Amino acid sequence: MSDSSLSVGSREDLDLDPAQVFAILLHYYRSNHDDMCRVDISEWRGSEEVTAATQRLAQQIRRSGVVTRRQFIDAMSRPVQAFTLLRAVDLALRSVDPHNGTHDRGRLGGYRQKFRKSKCYYGDEKVGYVLPRRCFPTRPQPVPDNLSEHLESLMLVPKIPDHLHFDLLTSRPELDFEEAVRKETIKSKKIKVGCVPFIDNLGELDITPIDRKDAWYSIRLKRGDNAAARRDWTRHWRERSEHALANLDQSGAHIGILPELSLTDDLLAWWKDMLQRTPRPRVSRLQWILVGTGSLTARPGAGPQPNRATLLHRRTGELIFQQDKCEPFTLSADQIESWQLSALKPGPRAEWMRDGRDRYVLDAWAGRFAVLVCEDLSRVMEVGTDLSKLGPTHLFIPIFAPPIIRHRWQQQSAVQFANTVGSVSVVANSQAVRLLANGDGPPRRGDVGTALAILPTGRGPSHTWAVRTHIRHTAGEAVGVAKFILPRS
Repeated sequence: MSDSSLSVGSREDLDLDPAQVFAILLHYYRSNHDDMCRVDISEWRGSEEVTAATQRLAQQIRRSGVVTRRQFIDAMSRPVQAFTLLRAVDLALRSVDPHNGTHDRGRLGGYRQKFRKSKCYYGDEKVGYVLPRRCFPTRPQPVPDNLSEHLESLMLVPKIPDHLHFDLLTSRPELDFEEAVRKETIKSKKIKVGCVPFIDNLGELDITPIDRKDAWYSIRLKRGDNAAARRDWTRHWRERSEHALANLDQSGAHIGILPELSLTDDLLAWWKDMLQRTPRPRVSRLQWILVGTGSLTARPGAGPQPNRATLLHRRTGELIFQQDKCEPFTLSADQIESWQLSALKPGPRAEWMRDGRDRYVLDAWAGRFAVLVCEDLSRVMEVGTDLSKLGPTHLFIPIFAPPIIRHRWQQQSAVQFANTVGSVSVVANSQAVRLLANGDGPPRRGDVGTALAILPTGRGPSHTWAVRTHIRHTAGEAVGVAKFILPRS
């Protein structure tokens, strides 16, 4: 038995915590992989006898709220018993899922309170942390690749690195989806997201070369070079924000997303104030708005600031969470030319920003959410490795790029996130950079737009691979809304 086994003396009648038993068993058999091979697991999973035993044991755990020491000892010594007990705990704790669950929780109801307080059902640095699972990888897997993928309701997360943060809206329910909207969406299991391009053209941006020892660039919303121009541009962006909010309210979307570079310190303050003083119309279902990203002041001084995405609550304007761009983007000489960023010649140039390291995952009623900013989406190896530890169900991805075209980098990277993590991805672009000429000719209608959604169709173990791609446009309207219907997880 491993060093992390339960220390409960010699008595065999002592009752054990099911989540702790789950963590120790899964950790042990992960570390002793040869004791439980895929073929054996497949045979057990298909056995009527094992399935019946699993269901009986799950019902017993729900009623009693415990696992007996004898059951634990048997599972540590016999792999088939371990598989049965793991799946029984997994099935039993499905009833206490903090965002779904059932009323038939028996004596397991305390896990909900524990999750709200501790952000896990059980946690130990040596063994890992037990969390409710909310998505699955969608790579081809008619037979699950490992023991963990046979478990539908729970996941065991190793020690979460210091730079990865897990936040729960169950601890701040006033910022989560409101009860009336929840009731409307429970039956359909769908949520709606609306993407607003917001930036109409390159003339609305300050595009600035920064020449130091190396060549850098800065792109921000235009603010004006004198007092009169600053007043005009301030009014311009405030009016644009008001129109975007009105259209999102009318669209039926639950979540609104604006693209990269559509935010400044002043505009963020305006958004917060506007949301607080603008009552939500009765027809609106809008709960949250990702008001884009921008160079927001995190520390005083003239040095680079973070390119920071910000999610706000529609009714109150309160901050829900923020995410800094972690992967800076270098514009090549060819991109500077083809994107018509003539002020930045000569290239290449590096992005003038303070790159972040911390990543945030938000667990809420509608899903488990994370934000990637533009180039972050391209770093599947680094970013996917981090995020897969917590299994976010939805990725919101504001970008600054030419129009989204089917089969290009945005789709390819988002499909990889679907395959490795199981996440739905929504990519929101501006229309500042126009369609680039290329040797393939113009794309077909429906293959180009300002917004993209990648939707995995398999939501559980042993589902075969399938991912749907949707591209939307707003017919040139900077405050138009490109809408997607996504699974609520």
